[in-house]
Amino acid sequence: MELRKGTLIWLNSLGIQNITLAKLDYKLEGIENIHSTSLDYLKKIGLLNGTIISRIYSADYKKDIYEYMKLLKSNNIDPITAYDMEYPYSLKQIPDKPMVIYTKGRRIKNDDIKIAIVGSRKVSEYGKWATQKFTKELTDLGITIVSGLALGVDAIAHSVTGMNKGNTIGVLGNGLGRVYPKENLTLYEEVVENGTLLSEFPHFTQPDAMNFPARNRIISGLSMAVIVIEAEVRSGTLITARHALEQGKEVFALPGNINSRTSEGTNLLIKDGAKPLLNIDDILYEIALLKRLDSQRQSSNDLLSFRERNILDMLSDGRLHIDYISLRTGIDRSEISVTMEALIKKSIVDLDSDGYYCLR
Repeated sequence: MELRKGTLIWLNSLGIQNITLAKLDYKLEGIENIHSTSLDYLKKIGLLNGTIISRIYSADYKKDIYEYMKLLKSNNIDPITAYDMEYPYSLKQIPDKPMVIYTKGRRIKNDDIKIAIVGSRKVSEYGKWATQKFTKELTDLGITIVSGLALGVDAIAHSVTGMNKGNTIGVLGNGLGRVYPKENLTLYEEVVENGTLLSEFPHFTQPDAMNFPARNRIISGLSMAVIVIEAEVRSGTLITARHALEQGKEVFALPGNINSRTSEGTNLLIKDGAKPLLNIDDILYEIALLKRLDSQRQSSNDLLSFRERNILDMLSDGRLHIDYISLRTGIDRSEISVTMEALIKKSIVDLDSDGYYCLR
């Protein structure tokens, strides 16, 4: 296995957070250089606590990663890093993308249209009917359904997708070596059969409460749009909707009875600007617009040079300074400057007031 990929998976298995992994990659000029970094320097940069540093230096890296990869392989789990070609393109576009994801089942295809369906665990009969209706109509059109494998709306969306022979992605707030909630064991197996289980958490990670808001950003990040069926005002479902809006995704909300607690959240979303979901045409019209924009963007990308595409891929991680780009690519600073000017003229890149380049 490539040293960079193996190192990233290994550090993820130790429970090091995404933002820390990204910063380490930058500070060490490649995450794989942690193996040759002195203990004093690792302490000096201040990104890791003493316990983790001790664990890194006392561990047998090659043995650890071999055993971990053996465990994953025996469970048919594929670890994918943010540096891999098969990493989902849509996740690369979110600012806090997971540096490692673990998948089981079908490979996630970039070309598939993905729509998230999320909602209350305490779903009403009206919510059940709406979830079944829109899930079936979307899967009839070949659209992949993304959800969180929770009880209620999530479980119905995954189940109906399977019954309709559609493709689904279940995003977990725990490692793939755990089943949560226990009632969803059969559903886990069905999702693997009809699609993909996905988690950013190491294999045996428990379903801690703090994991689920993080999980929700991946649900919206994978998806072209998010449908909210029912939600209480204080709920994880609204966190998914908020992530979607922050990521520039369209949010559809099912209008409900103003006297229904599970419709308070969706009615509030509509009041705040979400699109009311009245029929399937509302979604299809938005998908057509978004697909047209994607097509135009792809056409523009086809005209870019290899160097320009490579730099744009780096910028998808966030704003970068010219010195960092030069360091990572090995290209002279003056040549980078010429390339960036060309991208600015093409209205693809901006240079901010702090001297950092970012995608427009």
